Amino acid sequence: MQLQIKKLHPDAKLPSFAHATDAGMDLFTIEDVTIAPGELKQMSTGVAIVFPEGYAALVWDKSGISHKRKLKVMGGVFDSSVPW
Repeated sequence: MQLQIKKLHPDAKLPSFAHATDAGMDLFTIEDVTIAPGELKQMSTGVAIVFPEGYAALVWDKSGISHKRKLKVMGGVFDSSVPW
């Protein structure tokens, strides 16, 4: 599958696979923030992604970060019909 990815911000880092065997790509924020315990933060990736109809993007936390740092990502499910 090919994705169309566009940088919306000059500092944006494109999604990438950390390891060849990874099931999903890593997303990165363009913001440098500190998150206090129990605090919610919304951050921008600085990219727009278009994927084929019939597919969805699942934005989840990675197990290593969520377990080691107790950080929970609440990205959700993005259908292909949702405008970015």
